[in-house]
Amino acid sequence: MRRFVQMRLTHQLKQLELPDWRHGLGLFAAIMLYFWHPFSGGARAPSAILFLLGLYFWATAWKTLAADQTQRRWLFIIACLAIPNLLSLPTSYSTEHTVGRLGLIFLMWVVGSVLIEVLRQPGALRLLRTGLAATVALWIVDGLVQLLLGFDLLGVPQAGEGEAARVVGFYGNRLYLPWSLTLGLPVLIWALIPGRPYLAMLALAAAGVVILASGVRSALLAWSIVAVFTVLYVKLQHKWLVVVGLVLSLTAGVALSPLAKAKFEQTRLESLSFEQVDNLLSARLYLWETAWHMVKDRPLVGVGGDAFRTAYGNYSTREGDPFESEGWAGPQNVHQLYVSVIAEAGMIGLAGLLLAIVVLVVWYRKSDRGARLVARPYAIGLLAITFPLNSQPLIFKTWWAPLLVLFLVAVLVSLIAERETVHSVGEVPLSQ
Repeated sequence: MRRFVQMRLTHQLKQLELPDWRHGLGLFAAIMLYFWHPFSGGARAPSAILFLLGLYFWATAWKTLAADQTQRRWLFIIACLAIPNLLSLPTSYSTEHTVGRLGLIFLMWVVGSVLIEVLRQPGALRLLRTGLAATVALWIVDGLVQLLLGFDLLGVPQAGEGEAARVVGFYGNRLYLPWSLTLGLPVLIWALIPGRPYLAMLALAAAGVVILASGVRSALLAWSIVAVFTVLYVKLQHKWLVVVGLVLSLTAGVALSPLAKAKFEQTRLESLSFEQVDNLLSARLYLWETAWHMVKDRPLVGVGGDAFRTAYGNYSTREGDPFESEGWAGPQNVHQLYVSVIAEAGMIGLAGLLLAIVVLVVWYRKSDRGARLVARPYAIGLLAITFPLNSQPLIFKTWWAPLLVLFLVAVLVSLIAERETVHSVGEVPLSQ
């Protein structure tokens, strides 16, 4: 297996054609955005490298970049996110936080623009896919080891003790693993299905066990979306493997993790009272009710980008709100992408986000079949973690935004890739 991986990687490196060392550094940083995410500093160092490279590319070749179709598409998406936050600035509950939000969006634009320049080079997309798939496989194995032994490959223990123990992988006490894993899981599955469908289904099931053992139920729903799309797109004779994998992963997850069993029991709803529904949603109903009060008060521009926490005390009206109790400084976020956007940037913000999503879908549908095959795993990962009928991480978080930018750019570059670049990725049709 090791020899096979070495031969495959050597072959891909020979196909890689980069103009200079800066593009090589950019490609390395792109892979490290994902691989290094659980470790010290997370995506900060790779993001900083990409940001500096982006400034250099724009300073030395701005005319070429400005004329590029993918760069213009990326700028349009960024504008859909930036303009509503800019409009919320004059009336923001926290001018400082909103300016910080705009700064993060600028960082996303620069990082995304250099990723476009790097990933459009021959062989770059294929090497990125290999790096992401290998990282996902490593995280799955590490999570299973931590579940079975109580500590992972680096000796990191589970978070919590006894029945409250969670699988967190390399992330330590942070509950980021299920989201990062779900985002990249389709890349691994699509890389394996053409030649190793049984291994692909095993990876899907094993990832489900890890996500179940993490205790994050919303991530389990996102994983289920990946499974559904796998059923839709794999060859007919392999569809039964997905079903078997789903059953096995749910059974194994509940059997091996007391926390997973407790989370399933928590989903039972005895009544539709506020308290029962809030318990089902892990105290999120307080957040969403307060967000609704913000929308009613400021429907157009919201309370300001990244100002939800600052404004929370002015809009929380329900007695017993745990986020207003002594010892709490307010909620960190809303835990729901679309509720967060409409509360902080109003209807204009939600319209901007939906416009960006619709335009992305249109670009995807208008691309040729080969380009869609290349873009599909990245698009499914993004869809799974932004599905509206779920709670999920927010776009504008420094720990999460770089990963979203990486996958968004991978979609955009795939959709207009030259035919040679598409073929170099090595995708084959999975179903007709």
